[in-house]
Amino acid sequence: MYVHDHLGRPLTSARMSVNGTRLHYRAEGEEETVVLLHGAPKASCHWRDVVPHLTPHYTVITPDLRGLGDSDPAAGGFDTVTLAEDIAGRERPFIDHWMSREAHHVDALASDFLDEYVRCCTLPGRLRAMLFIYRATLEDAEVNRAAARAPLPMPVLAVGGTYAVGDDPARQMREVATDVREVLLDTGHHPAQEAPRETAEACLGFFAGDR
Repeated sequence: MYVHDHLGRPLTSARMSVNGTRLHYRAEGEEETVVLLHGAPKASCHWRDVVPHLTPHYTVITPDLRGLGDSDPAAGGFDTVTLAEDIAGRERPFIDHWMSREAHHVDALASDFLDEYVRCCTLPGRLRAMLFIYRATLEDAEVNRAAARAPLPMPVLAVGGTYAVGDDPARQMREVATDVREVLLDTGHHPAQEAPRETAEACLGFFAGDR
């Protein structure tokens, strides 16, 4: 799947060796840099409908996270995950169910997005890597507790979907940051796909210093 800028040009696709693995990323634009990170079970294409609103003002970089999308599987650290074995070969119904259950505007989940997520999940090692992210939850909690002892001083934007996590992103960020700006959108768990224009407007306003 291609991701285009505001002029309809595909973002440059490239790879970079980082911390013992190779990450795939897309980039385009001018001026200051904005990095957009996806979650699971997504890939960098998740930001496709947001990117064109940002590239007139910023250089946008959208990487596929370690072990996901078109990035290489991580060289180590991935134990056998029984659920991955159970799901193997049934990625499409798994992804469809996961994404639709978390969405409010289910019709916004375009089939080409779902096709791309499934393609990425069926690459060797990708599904296991995605599930390993959730296995690391307790480790993440320890990291966050340590981070809370020295809160982030810079402004932080917390975007939540009213019909999913609601104000949880803002509540969680206030535990580790002192200046949190909250935006609630009329979406489920996928604001970038369910409300791309509103998501981009929230980002642009935040980058411009709006409160």
